[in-house]
Amino acid sequence: MILLVAIVLLLVPFYFDYRNLPDDYVSTGHLNSVESNLFEMRDSLKERMNTIDYTDNSSISQIASDRLSELPSKMRELADTENYSLDSGTLFGEPVMGPVNEKTQVFAIRVKSFDSLEDARFFRETLRDNGHDAFISSSKEVLADNTLSKVVDHGVYVGPFLKIADIDEVLESINVQFGVESSMVGMSQ
Repeated sequence: MILLVAIVLLLVPFYFDYRNLPDDYVSTGHLNSVESNLFEMRDSLKERMNTIDYTDNSSISQIASDRLSELPSKMRELADTENYSLDSGTLFGEPVMGPVNEKTQVFAIRVKSFDSLEDARFFRETLRDNGHDAFISSSKEVLADNTLSKVVDHGVYVGPFLKIADIDEVLESINVQFGVESSMVGMSQ
């Protein structure tokens, strides 16, 4: 309580000294180049703001509306009808999983994959109940003609990991505990 009173006593004089200063107040002390530039920028911004006609917002609204309406059509070009990326085959919003290479910075363990999303969810919960950070990434195979297969693979993963050294022990433990042949993969997005 004493600390609060001390802070109030220190700050109250500043409030009364500076509350009635005009907007264009400039210190009488010497300005360095940074302060001078900031004041010039402020004045320039004020001049530009004064030239805007705020009574006619229709043109601003129309531009925003046009740009927003373009987004769904652009997104449709990037995905199939079920929102799987035509580039990676992965369901939008889920991590993109792939082979490990020299550019890989984030890793995961691919534990098992399922044809059924319900089975994948059940197995993910089993892994979580056993203390693993498990997640699902659903994907379709990208075919040679840049279309996607009809079959969806619901992969169950554990991760992410930032170091390969952290994976080995966890991978072996999962293999023994769940009787699977898991593998290390790269992870992005």
